[in-house]
Order: sequence, then C-alpha cells, then structure tokens
Amino acid sequence: VEEPGRLYLPTVGACAVFGSVLWRARERAVAWSRQMVSFGIVVWVATWGVLTALRNPDWRDDLALARSLVRSQPDAPQGHDWLGGLYLRFGDLARAEVCFRRLLTVPGAEWTGHCGLGDVFFRRKIYREAANAYQEALRSHPEVAGTHAKLAQTAELLGRPDLALRHYTQAFRLEPKAPGYV
Repeated sequence: VEEPGRLYLPTVGACAVFGSVLWRARERAVAWSRQMVSFGIVVWVATWGVLTALRNPDWRDDLALARSLVRSQPDAPQGHDWLGGLYLRFGDLARAEVCFRRLLTVPGAEWTGHCGLGDVFFRRKIYREAANAYQEALRSHPEVAGTHAKLAQTAELLGRPDLALRHYTQAFRLEPKAPGYV
C-alpha cells in the first residue's frame, strides 16, 4: 500500500523547482533587485510552509493521516486497507474489522478485505473463520505465498496437519527464500 504521505512529495518537488528558478532569477537580477527577489523567495517559502502545516494537522501520526485519507476518499480501497492494518496493529480489532469488511464491497479489493478479516479472526482466536477468510482470499489470488502461510498456520491450530502441510508447501514453492514458511 502506498502511504498517502508520499502523495505530497510532488508538491515539495514543485516548490523546490520554483525556488530554484527564483534563485537563478535573483542571481541574474541587478544588485538592487537581488534583495527584493531574496525577500520574495523567503516570504514565498515561509507562506507555503505555514499554509501546508495549517492544512495538514493530520500529519501528526499514521493513524490520523489514514483516517483523513478515508474521510477525503471514502471509496478508495487503499485508505481502508491502511487504516484497517493500523487498527489491527494497535489491537482495535472491531474497527479493523469494519475497515476490512468495507473492502469486501469494493471491486478488486476483495482479496485484501478477506486477508485482513482473516488476520482479525486469527487475533481473536476464531480460527475457523480465519481459515475461511484466507481460503476466500486464495480463490482470487492463489499466487500469494503469505496467504498460504497464514492459512497453514491457522490449519495447524485447527488440528488439520494435512491442510497445513499442503499450504506450507505451496507457500515455499511460491517463495522459496522467504523465511518462516517451513
């Protein structure tokens, strides 16, 4: 998932290019106007810096930024996935489940929703539901080794060594150099 904070990098780049152009203009200007151009550059950079800071209080942490992304783009699956993953990391399983269930309604994002729900159920120790969610995810993306490994782990806890072995083997086939699959 691309972190939304990276979306602001083009703005920073545009500011740097514009500042560079102004700086070159300053160097070419006559002596009396150099000070005015320098002052203009400082005012311009300071103004945009303050405006950016005021417009973006959500940058204080990842959770606030992910919530802001979901508010501003409610139909974008990346925001729900990122927010659900953060909630999962912080142990807020109810909110994580809401985010991942939302992904089940977005065409093309169902796989991510099923994987996320599998992780939520696994953390709640509802292993049967976790296994069902991982199997559903594998229906659309059987090439993802991590999902096979998660299903194998879950199958072990369900007392299904045959299923666990089959999915550990598949995970190892897909990513033989990945640690933790055997």
